[in-house]
Amino acid sequence: MGAPVTARATDRTPFLEWGVAVAAAPGERECGDAHAVRPLNHGVLIGVLDGLGHGHDAAVAARRGVAALTTDDHPSVLTLLERCHRSLSRTRGAVVTLVRFDVADDTMSWIGVGNVSGVLVRRDHRGLPRTERLLERPGIVGVELPALQAALLQVTPGDVVALATDGIQPEFVDHVSLTGHPQEQADALLRRFARDNDDALVFVGRYRGRAGAA
Repeated sequence: MGAPVTARATDRTPFLEWGVAVAAAPGERECGDAHAVRPLNHGVLIGVLDGLGHGHDAAVAARRGVAALTTDDHPSVLTLLERCHRSLSRTRGAVVTLVRFDVADDTMSWIGVGNVSGVLVRRDHRGLPRTERLLERPGIVGVELPALQAALLQVTPGDVVALATDGIQPEFVDHVSLTGHPQEQADALLRRFARDNDDALVFVGRYRGRAGAA
């Protein structure tokens, strides 16, 4: 695995505290995994994209998908995924997971096509961590979309969402914590679970709710 290139969040990011860690596949100068965080009027949009394969063509696909995630007043994850699909039609395609937090009613909508894994960690009624996983649908954005249906969940400030491309071993989901800075978690998960033959990206975000805009 190449040396990780990390981005660090700030507490000023509206409604979300986040961190991301990413590494290109060995021998590659470009990474085909990418992410986006886009503030909305009443929430925040997160996208994680993995261009098929690795290298330059995969990076082109991922970057084009990120560019398609422009912010409207009330974008649905379904609308944005369809926009990505049209934008990637002349590329090799990508697998994509999108998450949208809405602070007006404390909800999170998410959808995934392909094998970008998603997990939400929150406390149950006893105060113990409870994990919910995103249902991934087979397909390739830009090539072939399955029937699309987003999941909608209630969230509470302090809940943590983690997304990872298939360059991260799936066991990472058991090590996402409600405590600790998201950037530190992303760095640790990349170091521990990155495969040695592919691009790898881990995104960790903590929902801050309305207080995050203060």
